[in-house]
Amino acid sequence: VEYYADQDFVCVQDCQGEFPCNGRASSYKELYDTFIECCNIHIWWDVNCANYNENGTKLESEPELTSKWYVEYYTDAEPLCVRECDGPNPNCNGRAVNYEELYDTFDECCQMHLWWNTDCMAYDERGNSTNGLIE
Repeated sequence: VEYYADQDFVCVQDCQGEFPCNGRASSYKELYDTFIECCNIHIWWDVNCANYNENGTKLESEPELTSKWYVEYYTDAEPLCVRECDGPNPNCNGRAVNYEELYDTFDECCQMHLWWNTDCMAYDERGNSTNGLIE
């Protein structure tokens, strides 16, 4: 069974019957193999797709924090690459918002989002300043 986004921005199944089936998709609707694919493309701004399994069933608990990097934009300060984690690490910033793109390394995050105002090479893989010294 495939999924598509209906007119109410809900990812539904391309099948007949009760919800989550919503009838056959119109020929112009793009079909996706999983609920997660549909969600990440069409309703990411409204639903935290990570809270659902591939069939669209809400998970009983939130997924664990990934420890991956994402950019945090601040209204009163320069943006920073931070980690999706909790704890005493100064780079930990809690759970990323569902639409944030996650990166495996600080450098990936920095190169994608901070290249215009940050010397990404001046930081190690943990996001700590090397004061211009590259290890």
